[in-house]
Amino acid sequence: MGWHPLVIDTVSSQWSEHIESSRVLDLKSEGQRFLWPIIETPTGPEPVPGIDAFLPVARTHPQAKARPPEFVIEVLLRVLEDPDTPSSDRGPKTLGNDGIVGLPSYLQEDVREAVYVPAYRAHEFGFITEPERDRLLAEAEAFNASRMQQVIDLLHSHAKPEVYALGDRLHGARSDPSWFSSILRQAKKFLDENDVTIRFSFVPAAYPWEVTSLADVIAAGDTSAEALSWLTGYQITTTSRRLERAMELTARQAFNTAHPLAHR
Repeated sequence: MGWHPLVIDTVSSQWSEHIESSRVLDLKSEGQRFLWPIIETPTGPEPVPGIDAFLPVARTHPQAKARPPEFVIEVLLRVLEDPDTPSSDRGPKTLGNDGIVGLPSYLQEDVREAVYVPAYRAHEFGFITEPERDRLLAEAEAFNASRMQQVIDLLHSHAKPEVYALGDRLHGARSDPSWFSSILRQAKKFLDENDVTIRFSFVPAAYPWEVTSLADVIAAGDTSAEALSWLTGYQITTTSRRLERAMELTARQAFNTAHPLAHR
């Protein structure tokens, strides 16, 4: 990419304007002040084109405002990942796949590095056409309806009337996915007590955007400011989750090492 820091002693009016306009990060390390990211041009060092669609979102996002500048750098450079990637493995594990409507087409593709953009946003960003958006919505709706019916059929096949009755409740909630999921979550203890195992989540209507990092997207220069802004918010959220999980793991490991009860 050719990005590098620019070490400075004093800030000129031009660079001050770049800082105020969120075109560069103003950083300090080991007593030095530097601006980043910078690229070299025939007329000298300049801010990276397109970075001004990233930095304002990164600086004002609720999950980034209280974090140090290093967090913004990590968001920009970290390889994108999707912890909520839709998966064909999800759904009622006790039932297999017999009779399920075919997987949505985007889950059948071999996409190794992708962020799954909601279909309506992908259409807004110009990634897909209106017919393609509608196809993704229809495929996801049909697939989720089939999965819901499998859960209901499983409960209706149970010998206990109370379990059968839960199937009736879910049957009445088929038109409202959030309600359907809520009923299942609330019934988890009841299902466990009756030896019924159901792992279920909905597959969203989504488009796989093949990207590796925000920095690569910005460097390519062919993504709209709206799409880049959305991707920035997405990456901030996933990076925050990753850091929080790492902190929780570190805390648990420290407790298990230091607390006397952990060794009994």
